[in-house]
Amino acid sequence: MLEVRTITDDEVVAFRDAMMITFGEDREDDPGGAERTRALLDLTRGWAAFEDGVIVGTAATSDLVVGIPGGTLPMAGLTAVTVRPTHRRRGILRELMRVHADDARARGVAISGLWASEATIYGRFGYGVAAESDALEICTRGLAITVTGERDVCEFIDEAAAREQLPAIYAQAITGRPGALQRSPVWWRERRFLEAPFVRRGASRRRHVLVRRGGTAVGYVVYRQRPKFEGGVPAGTTDLIELIALDPRAEASLWHFVVGIDLFPTATWALAPVDSVLPW
Repeated sequence: MLEVRTITDDEVVAFRDAMMITFGEDREDDPGGAERTRALLDLTRGWAAFEDGVIVGTAATSDLVVGIPGGTLPMAGLTAVTVRPTHRRRGILRELMRVHADDARARGVAISGLWASEATIYGRFGYGVAAESDALEICTRGLAITVTGERDVCEFIDEAAAREQLPAIYAQAITGRPGALQRSPVWWRERRFLEAPFVRRGASRRRHVLVRRGGTAVGYVVYRQRPKFEGGVPAGTTDLIELIALDPRAEASLWHFVVGIDLFPTATWALAPVDSVLPW
């Protein structure tokens, strides 16, 4: 018999295992994942479907705040949605979606949103496209980025400095940007600086570069590197994670830095905003 209910602290590990297996990952790919789940998730908003005591489906809500024209709005962030392949088409997903929506409604949260791994699943529950992104792959050999006027100065910083300085720049950059999510200190710590194997996927640790103007930070870029040589020629890739700038000059200065990184003639950005200053 199937039962859908909130999980207990003792069930966090099993909850994560069920979720990661469905996404094709293993517990070893995410050391410390259970502790991070406890930090990020209010367990009263973490649900699982149980069959004979075994978790066969998962879902949770992250309490988020999203930018809208003229201000912000609380959002029920739907996350960790899985159903084991052995238990498809039994109504488990529909029941998990129901408890998520009922909980948000009871708390007066007006909207729900998610980053859909398979978007076609969610239309039946009332979800639609809210934001778009570009997937960029740029050959940087011989490429130049024109910056009108004087370029801002780029500066490498270590992780400790990044943890201290990036949140304030991000918060300033998203002011007035509809659809942007605010980030709590816990979110920065547990999500934005995560270096588990399943997020690195063979790439380097994060690199952090600030761009400054007159001593004031006006943007940053976070990226990983994948070194490679082909026929004795450098063929590495720079994988951008995030490029945040307070104005077009700062953004162009960061792009000038990115395309000029020696040994890495390809730059990729899987989740680039559609309004980048790059000229196409």
